[in-house]
Amino acid sequence: MVNATGLPTSLWKQEQVKDVFQLTPPPGYSSGKYTLRLGPYDRDSGRFLEVFATDLARPTDEFWKGRAVLLRDINCR
Repeated sequence: MVNATGLPTSLWKQEQVKDVFQLTPPPGYSSGKYTLRLGPYDRDSGRFLEVFATDLARPTDEFWKGRAVLLRDINCR
């Protein structure tokens, strides 16, 4: 798995890697701060991968539990 800057996640360890993306809300939603759900997905198998060993907030609903983390207050415009 590679992030937008090209550094393989296997080398991240305790390092912080910063990627910047422009996020636009879907049609019908206004610009503002949103909470995003972010989780690893295996395109080949069509399955979400398990998320573990993180200090980030996690969803509590049954579908997303263990599959994603929550990123709060993300600016979308």
